[in-house]
Amino acid sequence: MDEHIIDYIYENQRRNMHLPAGDVAPTAVTEALKLNPDAQYNKKNLESGDPSPWVDEHGTTTTPATFPFKEGYELITPWIYVVDTPKTDSGGWLYKPSFGSTEESNTNTIKTMVRTRKWKRVSGTKEERERLKQQQIEEEIHEEQERRLSKAHDEEQQKILDELKKKEKWYPGKFIKEGIDKLKNK
Repeated sequence: MDEHIIDYIYENQRRNMHLPAGDVAPTAVTEALKLNPDAQYNKKNLESGDPSPWVDEHGTTTTPATFPFKEGYELITPWIYVVDTPKTDSGGWLYKPSFGSTEESNTNTIKTMVRTRKWKRVSGTKEERERLKQQQIEEEIHEEQERRLSKAHDEEQQKILDELKKKEKWYPGKFIKEGIDKLKNK
């Protein structure tokens, strides 16, 4: 039995035809909409023949709340949208003229009428969830140890440099050379 699996679902929206597209002549309204495509697109604008607002990889209607778990599996990570730069915009949206189109863009343009966003979650066995939780704890401990070692190393280097400043008249070239030599000999 696999320890964990990644599930994918897709969110679909259509542009409100009564609002201007992102690349028409600039006005205060169109500039605001260009900066915020979310104001133009909505699942409520979907038409007959469009996919449902939420579908699985096979196009079957679902939602994040109702997408089933494999038998014996449970949630490891919540649903998060996938940003696939440069294919999608920073919100994970992929823009198209229509849902069946192969023409894709990471930008809302006058040609784009629909957009799709891919979401993923990780589900797995209870054992896998516990293993990943332990792995995360170990990684956090390791990162903290690295941070402390780095801080101690930085403090030690600063002490050496401070000693050099006190001992001799300082000038940049000499200070750097002697400091480097002292660090090498340590």
